[in-house]
Amino acid sequence: MGDDFAISPNGKWIAFLESTYDAAGKTIGRYLAVADANGTKSELPTWSFVNVQWLIGWINDQQIALQIPGKPIGTVVTLNPFNGKVDFIPPPTSNLLDIGYGGFYPGQVLYDPSLTHVLYVDGLKWEELKYVLKDLSTHQVLWEDEFSYGDIPKWSPDGKSYALFRPDHKVDPLYSSAREYLFQVTLEGQASPLTRTQPMSQEVWSWSPNGQFIAIWLVPVDYHQSNYYTRSLNVIDLRNNSSIDYCLETDDIFSDWPPIWSPNSQYVAIPIEVNPFEWNYYWKTIIVDIQNNKAYEIMDNVVPVGWMAEP
Repeated sequence: MGDDFAISPNGKWIAFLESTYDAAGKTIGRYLAVADANGTKSELPTWSFVNVQWLIGWINDQQIALQIPGKPIGTVVTLNPFNGKVDFIPPPTSNLLDIGYGGFYPGQVLYDPSLTHVLYVDGLKWEELKYVLKDLSTHQVLWEDEFSYGDIPKWSPDGKSYALFRPDHKVDPLYSSAREYLFQVTLEGQASPLTRTQPMSQEVWSWSPNGQFIAIWLVPVDYHQSNYYTRSLNVIDLRNNSSIDYCLETDDIFSDWPPIWSPNSQYVAIPIEVNPFEWNYYWKTIIVDIQNNKAYEIMDNVVPVGWMAEP
């Protein structure tokens, strides 16, 4: 399996890139593959054998977003791996920064699941970057905000909002890059803080498949005063904007891995370290039942990266 992969929103399919090599062991291409939870590969249309630069991810259960070489910066290719339909979506603006990797990075242009709205990073200089939300049917700009270097924004599963890190100037008039908060932004451009009571570093997080929860590693702003960067699993209930700290902690190594949701949105899988400063240090995978507030150990020395539905 390649180093880029993405699981479909319904948990039934995993898309990944497979590399091919020449006789000297040099990578000469990366090609898309799709398989179910048993590892059985789906027979893909001929087009999928085009060299892929980025696997951006699944837009919805039927379409995968890709970037391929040789196209203008910001061009997104959508492929339906089940019927072979391919569409080339032109850049939403000409003001897209070339980051030097032969194009744009996946978080620069993000389409909602219905492909009716796009969130992109506008600007040709690092100091001028800003987020822009645009309605693709009217080409109207709905919302703009300053760029954040935190985790990539993510659309909600229903496409009615997205969440991203940004400063809250009402809380921090003198903005510090260490004081960023997770916000939910609607299609009307209304931004609401989800982590107002806990100042944030730029942590990884994930939507539940049903869109009702967000699981996130939280850390206080003064984390840099400690030699041990502790993060704790929190689950935000978007139905009432409440948050539960499960007091399951890990360090900054494993907090680079987002919490993994089960397809039914009832469980979260995370890695937790044991004896971090001892010679017998190891880690274990924990399953958290958010409905019954219980946690279960399932495996040692394995980091969860995805949860698929049974075929």
